[in-house]
Amino acid sequence: MILPGHAATAVLARRYLCVDFYAMLAATFAPDLIDKFLYYAVRVTPHSRIPMHSLLGWLGTTVIVTALGWVFGKRGRWGLTWLLGYGLHLLCDSPVAGGELPFLYPFLSYSDFSASKLPFSFVLGLQDVPWHMLIAETLLVGVTLYLERRRHAAHGRPFSLRCWWCELAKENQV
Repeated sequence: MILPGHAATAVLARRYLCVDFYAMLAATFAPDLIDKFLYYAVRVTPHSRIPMHSLLGWLGTTVIVTALGWVFGKRGRWGLTWLLGYGLHLLCDSPVAGGELPFLYPFLSYSDFSASKLPFSFVLGLQDVPWHMLIAETLLVGVTLYLERRRHAAHGRPFSLRCWWCELAKENQV
């Protein structure tokens, strides 16, 4: 997934699944933030999608977030949102969407995985990002913006990205 795809996933889930927006946003970004940091900054992992793009990373972080949710009085709400958001991220990165995913790491070896040594290399040269995935994410973002714009028009309000983001923040302060 690329940056706009993460945000679009969180927005759609907030609107149509009534989940906590900030927990969903964190869940959709977490696998990449952790894995990219461990690979590019600390250089302790063999690939930029190991270990958090795996079943173990998904379920392990879900247990942690669920426990934190109970501590902070959100009961199972954060955990369920995290499970869904993280799962959507993995689905978008999976072979189903044309990507590579070390889903069963560390139980299976992923030695044939290759990653660029330069962070954000896909920005400098799009050879690392499959075109069909880029097109799919562009469509996801486009559909999200269209649906949000249509929702605003139905309520007689003008649509702008700045107002839309502020509105999402206000809705989630409950």
